[in-house]
Amino acid sequence: MRIPSIVLAIACLAGQATAAWAGGRSLQLQARRVLAPQLELTAVQVDARAGTDAGELQLRVERLRSAVLALDGALDFRCTLRRDDTALACAGPLRLGGAGEAVLALRWSGQQLQLQLTRAATRVDLDLPLGGGPTRATAQALPLAWLADALAQQWRGGRVRGGVLDGTLELGENGALQVDGSVQGLDLASHDGSLMLRGVDVRGRVGYDGPAATPRLDAQLQLARGRLGLGVLQAQLPETPAAAAIEAERRDDGRWQVARFAFDDPAALAFEASAQVEPGALAPLRELHVDSARIVFPLAHERYLQGVLAAHDMTGLVLAGEVSASLDADARGLVRLAASTPRLDVQWPAHALAVQGLRGGIDWRRSGEGTPQPLAWRHARVGAVTVEALHSRWQVRDAAWHLRGPLQARLLGGRVEAQGLVLRAPGTALPWLTGQLALRGIGYDAPDGSIGAAGVNLDASLQLDGALAAPHVLAQAQLRGGQYLAGALYVELPPTPVTARLDATLARERWDIAALEWNDPGVLEFSARAQWTAPLPSVPTLALDLQRVDLARALPRYAAAWAAARGYPHLRASGTLRGTFTREEGRVRAFGLTAEAVELIDEDGRFQLHGLDGALAWDARVVPAPTTLGWRGIEIYKVPFGPARAQLRADQDALRLEQPLAVDVFGGKFNLRKFVAQPASPRGDRYEASFTIIQAQLPQMSAAFGWPVFPGNLSGGVPEIEFVGDRIEFHGGLDLYLFDGHLGVNTMSLERPFGSAPALGANIHFEEFDLEQLTSAFSFGSMSGRLYGTINGLRLLDWSTVAFDAWLRTKGGGRMSYTAVDDITGISSGAPQLQNLALKLVNTFGFSRLGLRCRLRDQVCTMGGIEPLPAQVGPDSLGARGYAIVEGAGVPRLDIIGHRRHVDWPTLLRRLQQATQGQAPVIE
Repeated sequence: MRIPSIVLAIACLAGQATAAWAGGRSLQLQARRVLAPQLELTAVQVDARAGTDAGELQLRVERLRSAVLALDGALDFRCTLRRDDTALACAGPLRLGGAGEAVLALRWSGQQLQLQLTRAATRVDLDLPLGGGPTRATAQALPLAWLADALAQQWRGGRVRGGVLDGTLELGENGALQVDGSVQGLDLASHDGSLMLRGVDVRGRVGYDGPAATPRLDAQLQLARGRLGLGVLQAQLPETPAAAAIEAERRDDGRWQVARFAFDDPAALAFEASAQVEPGALAPLRELHVDSARIVFPLAHERYLQGVLAAHDMTGLVLAGEVSASLDADARGLVRLAASTPRLDVQWPAHALAVQGLRGGIDWRRSGEGTPQPLAWRHARVGAVTVEALHSRWQVRDAAWHLRGPLQARLLGGRVEAQGLVLRAPGTALPWLTGQLALRGIGYDAPDGSIGAAGVNLDASLQLDGALAAPHVLAQAQLRGGQYLAGALYVELPPTPVTARLDATLARERWDIAALEWNDPGVLEFSARAQWTAPLPSVPTLALDLQRVDLARALPRYAAAWAAARGYPHLRASGTLRGTFTREEGRVRAFGLTAEAVELIDEDGRFQLHGLDGALAWDARVVPAPTTLGWRGIEIYKVPFGPARAQLRADQDALRLEQPLAVDVFGGKFNLRKFVAQPASPRGDRYEASFTIIQAQLPQMSAAFGWPVFPGNLSGGVPEIEFVGDRIEFHGGLDLYLFDGHLGVNTMSLERPFGSAPALGANIHFEEFDLEQLTSAFSFGSMSGRLYGTINGLRLLDWSTVAFDAWLRTKGGGRMSYTAVDDITGISSGAPQLQNLALKLVNTFGFSRLGLRCRLRDQVCTMGGIEPLPAQVGPDSLGARGYAIVEGAGVPRLDIIGHRRHVDWPTLLRRLQQATQGQAPVIE
């Protein structure tokens, strides 16, 4: 129960009591229940005793209820009645059930009752016309919370929570309310939150009248400090008062028609508007007309627009400058917006956007035509891209922005010009961007250097539709010249036109390319469709139709840098290729290739391919017709293969060599007995082969590799070779027959054979090599006997030896010349030459055993002889026990002992060519 409301109730009861006392009578009244308009009293006691000049009035009510006055509670009032010439007066304490105590003074004269209520700093003077008429009150430091219940009866759905009133109030019999004064710290809100004031200082006049169903509101106010909320407009009011005016009326349908809503904060925001609001609706604002608005940034943003921008996902947008605007809106949204600015600076860090010196205007209409408006800026940056000196002119027709004339700007060191651009809001059936674009002399370099371009000249037509997060792009372009870099791909286009077409949907983590067409006439022509996914870039779907590749021009133009990055910096090619390739769900489904007079030469000497002609084809879904593929010649690491033509047959699992293929090599034959390609293998692309070599002439091979001339021929074979990715596995080993003996290679693998830093691993063994044939091919002195050997753990990197464990030995003894003795001692210890003149007179020496070991690690060979290497090999020293290399036999007997256990590998290689340095062996 609120104190001013109680005052009105007391006035009704005291009016009857004072009337009785005025007639010289005493009055005692008890009633169980008293009913009056808008008033109900329960357990009422009134006692008025008359005297000559004074009397006493006592009033007790156990429960007083009034819906219009928002009363429900008990009261107790006692005062002394006095009479003067014109009126009766009474003053005394008023005790309220839960509201404490106040002092109430009454003065009654005929049809007028005056009351004064004082409580602490609050004072309320009230004029009550007992015969009818408006009630007037003057308030000093009156807490508005005391009036909250009464005001809630007049403002349905609204609530006053705080504030202190100083001013005058007039309440008419029909509920009309006029307030003139000020409120400090006003706190009120509508139930739907469309209107809110919190801690606002208000000064001015408010009128609220009319029928209860259709009241009118008229306010002329000055607002300062605190927060103001009006829909999404959440304002922090300034210290200096801002003027506000509201003229509104509630209609029969419950909507409020705001005929005028004006606001003027000269430093930040000023506008004149009208509106229609439907309280309780999901979107309360039904109509809005802003006739004129002036917005000054950044103050307008700081004080008023943060909530508006946040509601449109524009948090973090920073503006500086001035904007003039007008707009119309309805329940569907914006109908018309006109705005202009002499200069506006924009920063939006979340989108890496910055614009300086924006000027011009817009005249946007949901339907119909707007007036063409210029739009320009001095400098703009989006991410790392800068656009300078932009000039344009736009007209809005039926909500779409149409570029009138050219759009011109400086971009990335060049120029950009657009024509015929049309912009629409995304989400409609129509494209949200169409037009033509021209770039001249554009250049770009990504911070990490992975993407770049220079001298770009492009003419394109562009269309964007679909969702902003996944736009559908349809573009056709013509390019002339320019250099382009993307990772290892570097392209330098010719000055003649190259055309391209793109039809794709580009989401953040997936690109669906329905069509990509490229036409560099006579050089590279292809079309493709694909799917690209992130965050790990992959192309699970690709359908490529390669209509023409002129290798002589396409390789240097498109693929030279890509090939160099993969270890082929000096690649030459000529001829023509055509082909197709299909990949679905990350697996190869089909491919085809047709070659015409193809030449491919690696000038670093790894391979050459001459006169490749024919075709090959494979499809996992259907069985293609057999194909043939031939060549005039192939050379792989100086191994020349003669002309051949392969018959190829495909089924749904593999592409196979239909019959063995015999190719000339070093005067013999290379027989490719099997070749199977399995593009769709679950383990990835797999290739299998087997071959034999028959009677390859070692002298021809020696000449090709620059070796000493070996006599005889070489034969052998590999039962199975498997290619997986860039790795070749030789299953079953390689068997070769040379020097009247056998050489076997097993567990051999080769990685990146034609790429950068190829690696080879193998275990090698040989037996029964005729030492006489072997030594005759080198500068070694002659030797006889049979040589055996193992080279395990052989590892070559970029064709340089990095590791092995070798053991060379003889069985059954033999003989060697003194030159051979010099060579062996030079290899093992670096000090050849026999020192004994008598021994030099002997032509050959007999030996029972010969053994030489080398374990290569980290470019150092740990040396050994006939006996196995010890578990621990100490450092070299003159006093260290040596190791036996040759165990002599017969007379004269010659033993060769080595003393150096650790020999630098490059040094050992030089010793193999000639023995020139090192500690001499001990000759016994």
